[in-house]
Amino acid sequence: MSTQLQEFTRTHTRELLRDKNATVVILASFLGMLGMFWILDLVISGATGEPTMLLKRTFVMVSFIGFMGIAFGTTTVPLVRYRSLGTLRQLSTTPARVSAFLLGHVPVRAGLVAAESIIVVAVMLTQGVSPLHTLQAIVTLLLGGLLLLALGYLVAARLKNPNVALQLTYLAPMFVLASSGAMIPLSVYPGWLESVCRFLPTTWFADALNAQITGSAPALPLGIAWLLLAFTTAAFAALAARLMRLS
Repeated sequence: MSTQLQEFTRTHTRELLRDKNATVVILASFLGMLGMFWILDLVISGATGEPTMLLKRTFVMVSFIGFMGIAFGTTTVPLVRYRSLGTLRQLSTTPARVSAFLLGHVPVRAGLVAAESIIVVAVMLTQGVSPLHTLQAIVTLLLGGLLLLALGYLVAARLKNPNVALQLTYLAPMFVLASSGAMIPLSVYPGWLESVCRFLPTTWFADALNAQITGSAPALPLGIAWLLLAFTTAAFAALAARLMRLS
């Protein structure tokens, strides 16, 4: 790893960890949702005397919300802010490489994706998910989280207005949750719309993760879903690098 990349990685890590408005709020929201659904599950089960599986049913939705918070709140918004302030343009006039600046932006965010994945898997183990499905879920969560992270970089490649980027932080998750089956079953949509949604990479992620949590049969064989997620992530990342503008 080059010296510049190491320095930028450390700088971006410190900056993100000090930004309580982004990191703390996003992680607290993620953990808060898991805790809320866990408590509701226990309360309802205690009142009815029957397991509700509420927490288990919300794993996919909570995972999506957590990953999208990282992808847009800690990735898209800061990069667009750098562009609006002229930081990227000024950087291009120095000996520092813009590519090192951008690559150094990734590790801490990928680390947050891994941390949230580990938390979800740990809670899954308490809800009776089989060890095999849990191991598979680790791979699915990492691939899905990196897919959404790459999407965050792709969205940031051209945006100039930080306010627009901030709005996307709220709007994009609603669209993704509604179109992937993570919150609303795709079967409720008209046939043509359901077919369109099933071609979305986020749907492949939601379907694979749901199959591992519930033990149901996925729409795509797991190996194929993983390959598609990895390919799409690589495509988004390559496209983001190519389209990234400095001003």
